[in-house]
Amino acid sequence: MSDPFLDALENTAPFAETGGHEASVPALADLLVDLAAANEDNELSFVVEGVLPRGEVCLLSGHGGAGKSYVSLLLAIHVALGRDFGGLRVAPPARVLFFSSEDPSKVLRKRARRIFSNLGVDPAELAGRLHLLDASGLDPALHRADRQQSMGTPLLDELQKLVERLGVGLIIIDGASDAFDGDEIRRAHVRAFLRDMRTKLARPDRAVLLLAHVSKSAAVNPRAAGGQDFSGSTAWHNSVRSRLSLRPDGQDGLILEQQKSNYGAIAKPIRLRWVDGCPVVIPPETSANQGGDAEEIKVALCVVVADFDRRGERIPVAVTGSSTAYKTMLSHQWFPADLDSNGFARLMRELETEGRIFRKSVRKPDRKMVEVFTTLPPEGARMSVGREAGDG
Repeated sequence: MSDPFLDALENTAPFAETGGHEASVPALADLLVDLAAANEDNELSFVVEGVLPRGEVCLLSGHGGAGKSYVSLLLAIHVALGRDFGGLRVAPPARVLFFSSEDPSKVLRKRARRIFSNLGVDPAELAGRLHLLDASGLDPALHRADRQQSMGTPLLDELQKLVERLGVGLIIIDGASDAFDGDEIRRAHVRAFLRDMRTKLARPDRAVLLLAHVSKSAAVNPRAAGGQDFSGSTAWHNSVRSRLSLRPDGQDGLILEQQKSNYGAIAKPIRLRWVDGCPVVIPPETSANQGGDAEEIKVALCVVVADFDRRGERIPVAVTGSSTAYKTMLSHQWFPADLDSNGFARLMRELETEGRIFRKSVRKPDRKMVEVFTTLPPEGARMSVGREAGDG
């Protein structure tokens, strides 16, 4: 059965074949900075606090298969909803365009549904705010270079028009190696590509996030990630204003680190964990008891309840006695750190009110009935998101 919402995300017109255009040289006098405007409020603004500055191009590097596409889609959904991400403020919410040159619509749909399920999000909340563009069947080059010149393609011009028409605030391009058809070692060509990304897509107030593969040395030695782990010339690092790195952390964990920040202090690392084939942000050690992000902690609680559901185990709703919801969930590996029983009870009540967890009556082996928590809506209730089998 088709999904009208996700179908609408893919309704974009076909793009023209690739080509080029001549760059024009502006009058330099028009580029002089007006110091008389120095007293105006020109505070830098971000799509994601400290990480994705407006009007600039940023880079996210990671090993192939590490989860860059999945994690960046998770980030896109947070931005579209205006939800904080890993302790980083996202405000106000922005429309997002996810340009996928690698994954087809079938994969994008499945990943989006999985994330919706883990976040407890109704897809209708994202109508008109999240746009997934399947460019996997096109020549996805936005910029093409040869020995003589490096220039944007008609596809870039079409993308620029689409971004402006949709009022997008964040463009995620997956991935840089497909968008840039040239020698990634040639600094001048790399700079020309990134300059076009900035002038045509990022300016005046949008953020562009390019997903890039790691270098050969980082691919062979994952511990090298976090240094110069991106593939190609140092122009990739020098020409972006923020650079992120995604690397594995143990068997099922990920760490998202900021390696460069021109507009502020380096952000704290964000930890994620693969849960049933979907990346989930792990709340910071300082949780709701110390003023942490309650939304991320609630997401973690939903993930724990869902994991109990999957294993056929029960979480009693009791708040007193030897077997309570808090005691039952406390030992789970994904239970938020430092969350006390009072904070837990408050957040569980909020999750019930928001329709993200439910109560149901089940029969115990002694045939007595008991109420338990579940993420599965009662029969006849509208499910907020679809549930699918994993894609690994």
